[in-house]
This record gives sequence, C-alpha cells and structure tokens, in this order.
Amino acid sequence: MFEGGYGKSKKLSLHYRAVAEEYGCEFFDTSTVMKTSDIDGKHLEPGAHQALGEAVAELVKRIL
Repeated sequence: MFEGGYGKSKKLSLHYRAVAEEYGCEFFDTSTVMKTSDIDGKHLEPGAHQALGEAVAELVKRIL
C-alpha cells in the first residue's frame, strides 16, 4: 500500500508550493525544520513537534 510512498512524499512540497504561488498564498515547507521519526518514518519525535511549532509561530508573526 505504501510502496514508493517516501519518494512521492518528497515531491509533495513542490506541488504545494506551486499551488500556493498560483493563488498568492503563503507556503511553508515543514521539511526545512523537522523530519519524521527514524522508528517508523511517519510520526514525529517530540523535538520535531517543538521545532515545527516554533517555525510556524515565526511565520505567523511575519505574516501578521
């Protein structure tokens, strides 16, 4: 069911960025600040949650 999923997921940000640019929306690529767990490749470690929250907070401050 998940065959090739990792490779496909790495391309998602390119598509989301293109759509955001087309509609004039902000875009944030979460892979720039965190990664999924080495244990299962799907979930986030506690530190990744914190890094993501801090990065999104900074983005919101910049936007507002």
